[in-house]
Parts: sequence; C-alpha cells; structure tokens
Amino acid sequence: MGYTKYKAFLKVVELNSFTKAGKCLGYTQSAISQMLNSLEEELNTTLLFRNKSGIKITNEGIELLPFIKEVCDSYDILNERAVSINSIDRGIIKIGLINSVAYTWISDIMSEFREKYPNVKYELTTGNSKEIQNMVKSQDIDFGIAYSPVISELMGVKLMDEELCLIGAKRDGANQKFTIDQLAPLNFIWSKGNEEFCLLEEMLIKKGLNLKKVLEAPDLLASVTLAEKDLGLVVVNKTLAEKFQYNIDVIELELDSTREVSIILNDLNRISRTGKCFLDLLVEKYCE
Repeated sequence: MGYTKYKAFLKVVELNSFTKAGKCLGYTQSAISQMLNSLEEELNTTLLFRNKSGIKITNEGIELLPFIKEVCDSYDILNERAVSINSIDRGIIKIGLINSVAYTWISDIMSEFREKYPNVKYELTTGNSKEIQNMVKSQDIDFGIAYSPVISELMGVKLMDEELCLIGAKRDGANQKFTIDQLAPLNFIWSKGNEEFCLLEEMLIKKGLNLKKVLEAPDLLASVTLAEKDLGLVVVNKTLAEKFQYNIDVIELELDSTREVSIILNDLNRISRTGKCFLDLLVEKYCE
C-alpha cells in the first residue's frame, strides 16, 4: 500500500491534478485524495497545499520528493528483477538513444532479440549524448547509446566509429569533398536532436570558424527534405545518410570527423538479466 501512495503523490506532483493522476493510475479522484491524506498522516507532515486555485507542493514535500521517487524506483527495479529471474522473456528494457541510432540500427537488434524473447517490452528515449548520460547517471534508464566521451562517473563500452558527412541536393556528376575551411561560407540546416551538426560545429570553432545556420527545421526528416530542395546542407553520420531514400548527394569531409559511439552504463548490477542479454547481443553484433 505504501508504494501505491508514493506513486499517487509523484503523479499528482507531475500532473498538478488529483483527477488526472487518478485517471493515469486507474483510481478515482476521491481515492487519490484519500491516499495522499493517508501518506501525510504516515509521514506526519503536509506534502501538498490544496485550494481553489490548484495544488502546490509544500517545502516539506519538495524535501521528501527525491526520497519518495527513489523508493518507487527501487521497488520498480526489484519487481523487474524478480520478473527476469523467473523468465528472461519478460520485463522492460529502458534505453536512451541518440537520434542517429534511433533512426537506424537499433531496430535490427530489437527485431533479432524479439525472435528469442517475444514478450520483452521496451521504453526508448531519445536525446543528445549529454542528456542520455544524465539519464543513465540518475538511473532513469538502464543504459544509453551515445557519442563519447563518457563522463568519469559512468562506464563506456565502445561499439563503433561513426564518420560525419553532409547531405545536399542531387547534382549530376558531383563528387564533392569539403575541407574544413570550405565549410564556413556554406548554408546549413539544423534541427533539434541533430547532434552531428553540433559535433562538426565544435570542430570548426576550434579553428576559429563557424557553421552558417540559415534554417531550423522541426525535425531531421524535415531538414533532409529541405536539403533535397537545395535550401542548405544537413550534417549526419554515414550510417544515417544511407537510410534516406531521397534525391540527395552524400558529401564526404576531408577532415578527421570520426566519432566514437558507446554503450553508456552506470551500475551493471542494477540491470536485469533481460537487459544484460540484450547488451550481450548488442556487443556481439557491433562491438569493435
């Protein structure tokens, strides 16, 4: 019962509503209210202010919030571990991915893993490498796949090297390669999650140059569509470039643009047997 009350508190804080929290958790608004009252009595403190204008977490609630979240997270891990002990073909694997991996080969691994373990479920989260490493550090995900370097508090296992390249409009007979000095005057299209753009820009900044960003697209697919119409260039890696079925050219760079992609881990002991089996397959297929 304690776990249920803790979950109710976390969901009310997240959604700022007893009614919405109840719908999400499968309880009535009245039941959620009773759970919170019981939790406040149990902890002998007021966690939430309730009035006509809404709900506001108290200072005491703010102080206890991370501990309550930790209890719920630990319970979830305990439950998932118990499930995986009884059967690897159950449970949830939580993975954080850079967009280029989410768009390309992770589906191949998941498809192969499903052949052996069809009942495993996944929670996939995308972000840039820094965001993914923070999620691993806070144990919001089991592991991540991101660009190196890996922060000192975490472990990194190299999977592969990825080489940056450009995508541009199709040109007959074109076989272009750009040096770092030739990149500065060119027009580029950027979108949220386009980490390869940021990696290339960092390389130019070290040379005292900048990439000229002329358009911001809502997502990577939209940016490639714009590039196809000769409205600018898009920075991706070669694995991702090969996936696009557009009327485009893939343009190589005459510079060392190789970047290491790694599995990012926190505590291997906290990963379920199901997750470890997935990691084994991942390393077997891609680890260099």
